Amino acid sequence: MPMLIAEELEVDLNRIQIEHAPPDDKLYANRLIGFQMTGGSTSVRAFWEPLRRAGATARSMLVSAAAETWKVDAITCRAESGQITHAPTGRKLAYGALVDKAATLPVPVPDRVALKDPKNFKLIGTPARRLDTPDKVNGRAEFGIDVKDPRYEDCDRCRLSRV
Repeated sequence: MPMLIAEELEVDLNRIQIEHAPPDDKLYANRLIGFQMTGGSTSVRAFWEPLRRAGATARSMLVSAAAETWKVDAITCRAESGQITHAPTGRKLAYGALVDKAATLPVPVPDRVALKDPKNFKLIGTPARRLDTPDKVNGRAEFGIDVKDPRYEDCDRCRLSRV
């Protein structure tokens, strides 16, 4: 999933940090299942486009911020490797220098943001380490079964179900 965002955002995969979404079926439901969960090999099918659009929207806003900074047409700017380059002059700005300005811009309508042509993919389709593996291997990952609700700590039936 992080690879989809990184691809459209034009950053290395190691620049993406995973943060789990809070429970909210309205915002985060898997459209193939109907509620917020993964399973049945649905993640890529359900989130292929939404996550790519999220990355492309952020990239578009960063390009717009650079174009406004340089007072040039955004079409003359391109994103690559975490920076925006103005092709005619070779000027470059890192995303970090543009993020505050980009955050003040109107968010484009997601369906109107151009996604990369698959022939231009640099990450999608390549082998990559999963970003969530270390936490799963060393025990830091928290799964639903790991959550303990203090309201039920003294419940005999709940305690027996954990045995």
